[in-house]
Amino acid sequence: MFYNYYQQLTSGSGVLFGGRSIQEVDAGGGTDSCTFQGDPINPTGNVKLPDQSYWPVGPDNTWGPDQLGMTMDAAAFYRNYRPAGSKWPCSLTRQQNMVMLCGTQAPQQYTPTGKPNQLSTTLDQGSITTSRSGVTVTLQQ
Repeated sequence: MFYNYYQQLTSGSGVLFGGRSIQEVDAGGGTDSCTFQGDPINPTGNVKLPDQSYWPVGPDNTWGPDQLGMTMDAAAFYRNYRPAGSKWPCSLTRQQNMVMLCGTQAPQQYTPTGKPNQLSTTLDQGSITTSRSGVTVTLQQ
């Protein structure tokens, strides 16, 4: 289940960021206990984020959606084809930095804590839980 995160940038001085872009950057590190040898969904067991994504910032400082999670097809595949004896739940974690593109200047990291966002998806036989930096959504299936 992909969860759509919509976000709003804030500034203590009231700066409007409309017209700029937000970019997702892999911060390195991650785990994956769902994939297995011969897995056609993630044959390399890669724990990196996909190719960098970009979002335009609107005039009201909002941007999105940033989709996070696992597709329903992937969830069904892992539920049906993980090897017998595999432990449940299984999970994926990734580290994400967010940067703002400001014209010709170098991208500026804006993650509020100064640390990467932790992205995680936990798949169980009857649910998928998706989390981004402490914001969690669970879908019972």
